[in-house]
Amino acid sequence: PYPVEPQGEDIASWEKAFRGIGAGGCTSYGCAIEFLRRKKQRVEQIIFIGDEQENRSPPFLTSLQTYMKEMGTEVHVVFVKVANASTLLEEKCQRNGISYDAWDFKGDYYSIPELIPFLTKGSKLDLLMDIMGYPLPVRRGE
Repeated sequence: PYPVEPQGEDIASWEKAFRGIGAGGCTSYGCAIEFLRRKKQRVEQIIFIGDEQENRSPPFLTSLQTYMKEMGTEVHVVFVKVANASTLLEEKCQRNGISYDAWDFKGDYYSIPELIPFLTKGSKLDLLMDIMGYPLPVRRGE
């Protein structure tokens, strides 16, 4: 794994940065997590684009659990599912109490904005703080 960093801020720079990435059938969802763990990079959210199938080590669940333990953090996982995707990794998250969202990508640029709510969603703590910050009703004195 390696960071994808464009040389500019325009769409052409992003397209150039992603040029070398393609599907090859040898997938390890855990390798990116291992990269983060070894670099001691703390994240709160990880986005995976793929079919939720993996056939190479390190495995997703083991890597994610090790990362969260070593970094002392919870990670929210977002799966952007491409054609013919399974629910394999979602099921692993659900069985192990890992927070996740899954979104079926239909392959057009017009549906990408639908992904934004998944990426900007606040944490459970943010939700709790919003609830606790809401003023309680006050009875009128008689």
